Amino acid sequence: MRRRDKIKNIQKANILAEQRYLQSKGFITETAHPDTNKVSEIIAKIEKIKDEKPFINCELFCNKIIGDTSFKESFNKLPNNFYQGKNIANNQQAINDLNNKLKVGDIVGFGPIDNPRHYAIYMGDGSMYEVDQWGSQPTKKSLIDNINEYESISAVYREKSNNNIKELFKEANDNLTDCDCCKYFDMDTDRFGGLEHPIYYALNKSEIHELKLISPDDYIKAIAKGFNLSPENAIKHVNWDNVEKYANDMKKGDKFPLGYYTFNNSGQEGRHRALALKKLNCNNMSVITIKNLSSEKKDQFANKYKNMSTEELNQEFINLGYEGVSGLDIRELNNYIRYREL
Repeated sequence: MRRRDKIKNIQKANILAEQRYLQSKGFITETAHPDTNKVSEIIAKIEKIKDEKPFINCELFCNKIIGDTSFKESFNKLPNNFYQGKNIANNQQAINDLNNKLKVGDIVGFGPIDNPRHYAIYMGDGSMYEVDQWGSQPTKKSLIDNINEYESISAVYREKSNNNIKELFKEANDNLTDCDCCKYFDMDTDRFGGLEHPIYYALNKSEIHELKLISPDDYIKAIAKGFNLSPENAIKHVNWDNVEKYANDMKKGDKFPLGYYTFNNSGQEGRHRALALKKLNCNNMSVITIKNLSSEKKDQFANKYKNMSTEELNQEFINLGYEGVSGLDIRELNNYIRYREL
């Protein structure tokens, strides 16, 4: 047997042994978690690190796992409300919610938000791998043990994907305890391009798109303002048969497209859905808001961001709840600044 093949076989055996160990401890199961391949990939890299014994700390360990690159630069930093920040310590429900949201391969930071003290990589079902201190070997540790030790979550970093913003919206809606009726909507956001290309849409289309949670009553008030009508008159010509049908369809499990409304403008779509939700005694619903920008507002928008680096821009829009910025966004910002001589 060739030496290379022998090494590969040993690595495979190590991976299988590690998976069996994790399964015996209840950290992973064959049926409970769909990311077995991802777990195997990470464990193979951990075995390589154990063999090479590099002098690294927790952050450099995570960088090696994702391919010897900075996770802070190559991964998306998720919005703070994804992991509930400092409120998670001693809050079992918050910890359980976080376990349900995290994905295999996520990098979790521990300690104060403004001063992270530790990083570890999530392996699924509440388990993590980490390097405890400079030069130590990678070890397993549970998420809850890290939270107990460091008292709070400082950040969560996730690998970028084309559908990341849609996944985040879906996960946010699936897990929000105060959104009782988000379950009646699908999260297809393709027709709202400003969610994926926020700078391009602001400067080229003069629109800012955002996902909001509001009550059905507030939705009616918002569109009434756009129509320059009272809320009562804004629904005066509604087809109530459709409202009744939508409510029944929702109760049967049908999912409806996201509605939208435009600030101080009559553009809207979704009042029948909002009224159907009222019939179901809903408190909150998902909706896209659209804000039109004047030339003056677009100049202010461009001036706000023109001196930021691509990395700074990306992080700024991640913090605002977007996926980040795209190449199209950067080109549009640079072209706009040149054209307007800002």
